[in-house]
Amino acid sequence: MHTQQLCSAIYDVGDTRKVVNEKTLREALLCLFAQESKCYKAHLSKLTGIQFKCLIAIAKQGGKNTTSREFIRASGITHPATIRKALQRLEQLKILFLQNGEYRFVNSFFGKWLVHSGY
Repeated sequence: MHTQQLCSAIYDVGDTRKVVNEKTLREALLCLFAQESKCYKAHLSKLTGIQFKCLIAIAKQGGKNTTSREFIRASGITHPATIRKALQRLEQLKILFLQNGEYRFVNSFFGKWLVHSGY
């Protein structure tokens, strides 16, 4: 589904007679972000501060080793049990999923939007 969204955005912003380049991809992502930002903000409004901090840390650091010293420092949450509880809730909300020991965004563009938006 996400590939289709990106292809559609590329088609919307690009010249169909030209090869897709980095500029076209950048413009397509910005178009996607604009289309989806209302939905992304609605997701954020449902989160506690701790859940939000975990989500931002995963967007920036990735979802492996979420109880490591680096992740704890990046998230600003001092207790690994608190992080685990927040991540479980983010899974319940279908914002993240766990695959092979790594938390990932259900919608990969959401994580990229968070970073792009400066959160």
